[in-house]
Amino acid sequence: MKHLLILLVGLFLLSACSVFSPIKTETTTSYLINTTPQPLTARASHRLNLLVTQPEADSIYNTTGIAYTTKPHQIGYFVKSTWAEVPTQMLHPLIIQTLRKTHFFHRVGTLSSVGHYDYLLNTQLIQLQQDYSQLPPAAYLILNAEIVKASTNQVIASHEFVIHEMIRQNSTYSGVIATNRATAIILNQLAVFCLKTLQRSS
Repeated sequence: MKHLLILLVGLFLLSACSVFSPIKTETTTSYLINTTPQPLTARASHRLNLLVTQPEADSIYNTTGIAYTTKPHQIGYFVKSTWAEVPTQMLHPLIIQTLRKTHFFHRVGTLSSVGHYDYLLNTQLIQLQQDYSQLPPAAYLILNAEIVKASTNQVIASHEFVIHEMIRQNSTYSGVIATNRATAIILNQLAVFCLKTLQRSS
């Protein structure tokens, strides 16, 4: 009886451990786009307020899925890797930070932080994906930007920025690193575009 009792207690404890132990699930890793370029400082500051609107994106990139392609006309999303936020949500504050660091403007930001504004910067994310259909693979980032004069509601300049950065290892994380490098480059080019345009207009 004693041995039987010990056996029953052991079985009970074993079953209790299986019931109350955490359920094992496959984890998903989230990644950030959070790289800005080295500060680009303007030669002179201006009393201009710039409203930076939320970037737009096509539906295939308006998602936390990390897009990739392995052949033309095809797109997929990694299963166990995602963006921490929708890419346009991560790009918006990076654009604002980059332009603020130029010290060219009086104020740069959203409507709540800028108030009255002289110009608007509208951007659209055209493409953001890792391309493994070529050697070496590359992260592609295409961004369209336009500057609008608030007083006339007219577009005074627009430009499409196209950047592709080599993916140095065949992994999602290496693609994320390449995407961050591409982001820093495109933000620098965007800042130069804004400063040159508004120096001519102001």
